[in-house]
Amino acid sequence: MELFFSISALVVSVVSVGVSVVTYLFGLRREKRQATLEAFSAFQKDVLDRLNYYRKTDIDDIAEDHLSPDYKDISGLLARCEHFAVGVNSCIYDRSTVRRLAGRYIIALYDKMEPLIAKKRCLNSTDRHYKEFERLANKLKQDYRFRCRSPRKH
Repeated sequence: MELFFSISALVVSVVSVGVSVVTYLFGLRREKRQATLEAFSAFQKDVLDRLNYYRKTDIDDIAEDHLSPDYKDISGLLARCEHFAVGVNSCIYDRSTVRRLAGRYIIALYDKMEPLIAKKRCLNSTDRHYKEFERLANKLKQDYRFRCRSPRKH
């Protein structure tokens, strides 16, 4: 009978540890998503809302004059896009949450900003400018391509 109680206690302990680990992991995941929502909210307010006023043709024109105030302003906003992308690409923020919030918008934003990014890369003779932003846009594109190929669950 003592053997039964010892085994029972061991099983209960193992199950308890398992439940604790699962609870901890779910807590971490929730915190990461919460941090993503908060960071994205600030990103939207400080950057996306301002970039939303520009059309692709405006960006094309601005890219031609790297001394203009608009060029410098947009460059600063692009730097913030890069910082946010580093957070997502480093798994500090949750990419699936970003995709659900504004995945297609970020893809379109990168495409819209590409002439200015290309100009900056040309002026500095490097292609390293905004690589994280480009990587995020490409990963989001892949996410959408993958989701389109997958059968939908009803």
